[in-house]
Amino acid sequence: MLHGCNQGRDLQGDSFVTQLGYNEVGEENDIIIVYPQALPWGNFNPLGCWDWWGYTSPSYALKSSIQMNIINGILDRLLETKLQAGQKEEEEVEERHATDEL
Repeated sequence: MLHGCNQGRDLQGDSFVTQLGYNEVGEENDIIIVYPQALPWGNFNPLGCWDWWGYTSPSYALKSSIQMNIINGILDRLLETKLQAGQKEEEEVEERHATDEL
C-alpha cells in the first residue's frame, strides 16, 4: 500500500496502517499487506511522495527505477521467506511420514 504525499509514518504515525482497514482484509484473506515509506528528501521530494509523475526520472514507472526497484526488492524478500517456510513445512511433513512408517 503506497501512501500519499505527507502521509508517511514520520508525519502520520501509525494511523495510515491501523485505521484504513487493510490489515483486517489481509488477515481475513491470507494477504500480506506491505507499507513501504517514501520519505521527505530536501527540495527533491519535500512532501515524501511516491513518484507517480516522474520526479525521480522519466523511467519512474519501470522496475529499474529507484522506487520500483525498492518495492521489487521487498516483494523478492517476501517470496523468498514464503518459499523457505514452505520448504521447511514440506520437510517436517516428510519427517512425520517417515516416522509413521517405522
